[in-house]
Amino acid sequence: MSKKKKIVLLSVMVLLLIVSGVLNFVMTDKNINTVVDDSSKTAASFFSTYKTDRDGTRNQEILYLDAIIASENSTEAAKTAAEEMRLEVCKTMETELVLESLIKAKGFDDAIVTISSSKVNVIVNDAELKSDEIAQILSIVTEETAYSPANVNIMSYN
Repeated sequence: MSKKKKIVLLSVMVLLLIVSGVLNFVMTDKNINTVVDDSSKTAASFFSTYKTDRDGTRNQEILYLDAIIASENSTEAAKTAAEEMRLEVCKTMETELVLESLIKAKGFDDAIVTISSSKVNVIVNDAELKSDEIAQILSIVTEETAYSPANVNIMSYN
């Protein structure tokens, strides 16, 4: 098998892993919401399940990238690309954790932050966000990242 085919195959495997993690999250969330009636327990389950699924997916992605880096069959270009992707995943994880901690420090029960190449999504454990709370969260995100307010999506969960 050629090196390009191996790189494409590994890339497809990483993509499938991410898709399966998202599907797992969506299906688990539906099951949790039908079983638990208490909204605070549902919110806690949602946030903990989401974070667990996200961490598991990211850990699998890092393992795949590590396998590419360690493989003797990988080209130098593939290894360099995998190292860059691994570094980017680690930076994203760190930034998401910092943002979640800063948002919780502002008095919110819990928060989930997901960062993609084009936007930041924030889900806060609050029934209804007031405009000053949204402004606080937006301020935190824009100060800690290079994203403009137009690329930040803030939602409440409950």
